[in-house]
Amino acid sequence: MRIIRKKSFSLFLRFACSISLMLPHIISGAAAIAYAAIPHLINYQGRLTNAAKIPLTGTYSMTFTVYDALSGGNSLWTETNASVVVSNGIYSVQLGSVETISESVFSAGDSTYLEVKVGDETLSSRTRDSGTPYSIRK
Repeated sequence: MRIIRKKSFSLFLRFACSISLMLPHIISGAAAIAYAAIPHLINYQGRLTNAAKIPLTGTYSMTFTVYDALSGGNSLWTETNASVVVSNGIYSVQLGSVETISESVFSAGDSTYLEVKVGDETLSSRTRDSGTPYSIRK
């Protein structure tokens, strides 16, 4: 009986050692999978009106660009969505659905600003991004 117990304890000890050696790899692999699962998309909604402030309806080509400054500055990311549906002035898009948004766009910790164009017309001034886009960074 003692020999069986020693063997079973020895097997248990080997199993426990194997698990303890593999555990860091399992955890880091799970973390990588969890990180990869984070969608790099930002929901963005806006209101589109004409010069008389009348809401528009239709399908429009819109370009969204993230800059590192309120005016001038460097373009950090841009995408053009050729068919944004606008209904009674309201539209909703997922930024990053056409061009992937990399973590580096928001990783510097500095402020970023979004510019929206409809066709060739830039809408008002750039708006400062809030906390949501920064959840993309590592």
